[in-house]
Amino acid sequence: MKRIFCLTLIIGFLASISFAQKPNVSEKKLSNAVFEKNDMQAISYFQKKLNRGDSSCLIDYASSDFRLHHFERSYQTYKIAHRKNMITKPVHANEFIQLDKIYGTSKTSLIQQQYEKLLSNAGYKKATFARTNFRYTVAKEVCFNSDADDFGIFPIDNFTLFSSTRNNIDKNIENSLIKTYSVKNGSCDAIDVSEQSENNLLKQLGKINSKYHMGPICVSKDKSKIFVTVSQKNKDKKGNYNLTILESHIDKNVYTEFVALPFTNISYTLQHPYYDDKSGNLFFSSNMPGSVGGFDIYKTKMEGTKWITPINIKEINTAATEAFPFVAVNGDIYYSGKTTNGFGGFDILKLENGHSTPVLLDEPLNSAYDDFGIYITDDFHGYFCSNRKAQKGNDNIYSYEIKIPPYLFTLNIKDDQSKVNLKDVAAKIKFNDTIITANTDESGSYSFALPGTLEGTNWSAEIGLNKTGFLPLTTNHSTQLGEERKINIEKMLTKEVEVKQVAEKIKVGVDLGKLLNLNPIYFDLNKFDIRPDAAIELDKIVKAMNEMPNLVIELGSHTDSRGSTKSNQTLSQKRAESSGKYILSKGIDSKRLSWKGYGESKPLNRCVDGVKCTEPEYSLNRRTEFKIVKM
Repeated sequence: MKRIFCLTLIIGFLASISFAQKPNVSEKKLSNAVFEKNDMQAISYFQKKLNRGDSSCLIDYASSDFRLHHFERSYQTYKIAHRKNMITKPVHANEFIQLDKIYGTSKTSLIQQQYEKLLSNAGYKKATFARTNFRYTVAKEVCFNSDADDFGIFPIDNFTLFSSTRNNIDKNIENSLIKTYSVKNGSCDAIDVSEQSENNLLKQLGKINSKYHMGPICVSKDKSKIFVTVSQKNKDKKGNYNLTILESHIDKNVYTEFVALPFTNISYTLQHPYYDDKSGNLFFSSNMPGSVGGFDIYKTKMEGTKWITPINIKEINTAATEAFPFVAVNGDIYYSGKTTNGFGGFDILKLENGHSTPVLLDEPLNSAYDDFGIYITDDFHGYFCSNRKAQKGNDNIYSYEIKIPPYLFTLNIKDDQSKVNLKDVAAKIKFNDTIITANTDESGSYSFALPGTLEGTNWSAEIGLNKTGFLPLTTNHSTQLGEERKINIEKMLTKEVEVKQVAEKIKVGVDLGKLLNLNPIYFDLNKFDIRPDAAIELDKIVKAMNEMPNLVIELGSHTDSRGSTKSNQTLSQKRAESSGKYILSKGIDSKRLSWKGYGESKPLNRCVDGVKCTEPEYSLNRRTEFKIVKM
């Protein structure tokens, strides 16, 4: 951003984060109040001092160059100042860090770490950062960018409002006008913002457009309220023209005259209004008394006919500067600020609704340059401003699009004994009202995709598998969809021949589960619900009982000796009942099946109460048996 922030730090975001206007001054006055003067004049003055061998102005020289976007020269000057241990103020440390991230050899250099500590000690904070799976596609520039500074975008109806210095290019004063363009079907047509406009909103804005600073601007959705940042008419004690916010609203079908918000004071700035239609809150940035840092984010609202005292949003504000608030439909607050772990310069952050810790947005929305003034049009599109390298101007408006990578599911089917991949397995996947049918390929796999917008939800599906020579399998699968985009689901099928082979070994008292080589039936800790992996094994019992209709079976559930005898007995009984009812639900006659929980009463080894055993020894006693009682 050209000329960043408050004129107490120099001239403020000339256009972008603009804070106040300064009158031209003579060279004589520069030596006493450099940071309150015109940067172009300051550069000339500093160069003369340096030519005389006076290096005391190195910091001021580097900082003025920074604000004029002479970044490479500013970086070289800052490096000299760094070697002389002259960088002691947070504002200069922050500028040097940003330049080092652009021109240095590393995004996390020792130089940056040194000054990040200085910033931290000065009250700058670290923001929570989690790299997202969103893919931001950033347009180079919108069609109405110019060679001047363009910033503060506000789309409304079929046109777009923004501020621009294009009428004042190359003049080192803060002067921006409200502009508007109509963007339809790829065309970009200028529309006059003037008192002669046929559009009532543009006509009203034309009344305040002047040679002084204008913008950013905000308009309520119904266009009944207008808020705009402008220069104050009177100077403060230091000769600064601070900024304030003017408001106009519709009264009896006519816009009222613009008036300053009641908290306006020539001693400080009010800027960057954003009106949240849902809550009725007006958000803005200010360095009014009570601010934590240079500029903080505040909110106020109208109660009756009066604006309430502004509230400092303490979850957001730090010793650094916070500006350009925007409120999303879901209540998330977006803004621009500086953090000790930022990408460089001003970054875009958000405070999620109901949370207390801001989140730093990801690249490429943020960059090593100044990124600010986001406006979200929908869940996947919006605009923001940046002074990153562009084809035109310094501050420019960019559009962005979020593309969310889909979830890629891969279903792998194997033989449960040989673990060989099974091709040509007919798969039927049913979830919600959607049914997917397909056959596995040569590798025993089938892949399908689900939208990335399902992130944060629990995806549940019923999966049916059929292949000649194998037992059919119907099972449920549930997955919590998070950051991982590739999800593998592995299922096992049992050969039908295995059921037939056990027929000759069937005897009363034999455990049918062992004959069928059942895998252990597991339950979650202290639970007795049938898990999907347990259902696979129980289906094998169902298949055998269907093919041998005279079998009568007792299902027995056992635990290990850990825990009390009573609790183990109760748990095993519930697990036995749960397993038995699952088998009956598949159509088996209840006369052919009984169940009983044995708790820890029938261990297969030495692991009884008072004996310490290994986990494998304990697991041997945690079992489900299917004893044949009649055939």
